[in-house]
Amino acid sequence: LLTKNGFFKLSFLSIEMKWLFSSRKQKLKIRKAISDEVESQIIKFNNLFSGKNNSISIDGHENIHMSPLIFFELMKLKDKYQIYEIRIPYEKINFIFLNFFNINLWTNFIKSLVINFLSIFYLPIIRQNNIKFHENFHGLIFSGVMTKKYFNQITNYYKKKSHQVITILLHPGYSSNRESDQWINKKRWQYYNSRNRKIEYQIAIDPSIKSMLDQ
Repeated sequence: LLTKNGFFKLSFLSIEMKWLFSSRKQKLKIRKAISDEVESQIIKFNNLFSGKNNSISIDGHENIHMSPLIFFELMKLKDKYQIYEIRIPYEKINFIFLNFFNINLWTNFIKSLVINFLSIFYLPIIRQNNIKFHENFHGLIFSGVMTKKYFNQITNYYKKKSHQVITILLHPGYSSNRESDQWINKKRWQYYNSRNRKIEYQIAIDPSIKSMLDQ
């Protein structure tokens, strides 16, 4: 499941397809490999932050933890590692219609539909196990294309719902030109070096955004 450099080489969809079309023996191997990898990452995190309490909040890069194969392995480990929270990026889709002609948003919209569909099955399990999750999550539809305009659309929607807590996903980190030789995957570097990543960084440090959130 890993490249020679130790990176996970399968996407959210491809890992499910690989498992689906594998033999019974191969399926068991895939599950074991995923279980070992998930547990090893939790152990590494706990070793790095040994001064913290023993419970842990789970999130996955590019929502890989929402893959059924990975989600149910996490559920098996919830008691052993005291998993008290998992990010379930179930997102209201009404904002897509305010930005109808942005093709990038419609690509993210399809991804959001898949995540929302899976969330319908996961949420009862999460609640049954008393695991916390983000009730009002936003940012998947705007992932990679977040602007101040979109950010304001989300926050304005909740201004009359002041009792609700909202979670807005931002990707403020980006890689400069002088760091390009540190990336194995140049295509990924180009994404992290893009104008959109810098825009999200500016949103994260914008004084007017901070002032609005402090109100």
